[in-house]
Amino acid sequence: MLGWKVGFKRLEAKLHRDWEKEGKIRITDLPCNFYVVQFTSLVDYKLALYDGLWLIADHCILVQRWHPMFMENWVRIPSLPLELCNEVFLRRVGEKLGKFRKVDCLTSIHSRGLLVRVCIEINLERKLLLPSINVRGMKLHME
Repeated sequence: MLGWKVGFKRLEAKLHRDWEKEGKIRITDLPCNFYVVQFTSLVDYKLALYDGLWLIADHCILVQRWHPMFMENWVRIPSLPLELCNEVFLRRVGEKLGKFRKVDCLTSIHSRGLLVRVCIEINLERKLLLPSINVRGMKLHME
């Protein structure tokens, strides 16, 4: 789920209804609003992974293959100048660190300029650098 918390039972009922066509699925909830879904049918697995845009209450369910050492985390950029607090810039920063997922919703509407956060997927098997970047002659640190 991206940007929205849904109750486990509600999500479970939705996925059973939409994804169980030939076999059964088992859903396990993880921290940070992530879920693992196991399939007994390859047809159902391919349906979930490749077909359609999956929504629950008008919110997108992001579906991807499981990979070892998966983790998604927030990167904080303190003291970011307001003119750089936009989705285009923040997406480019996120893509340099990992797989970009989203900008914090409060960040994206400029209501929290002191706390700019970008959600990225990172690989825990590689060393995570907490870099700084140079933008227009300024060195910006990331946490």
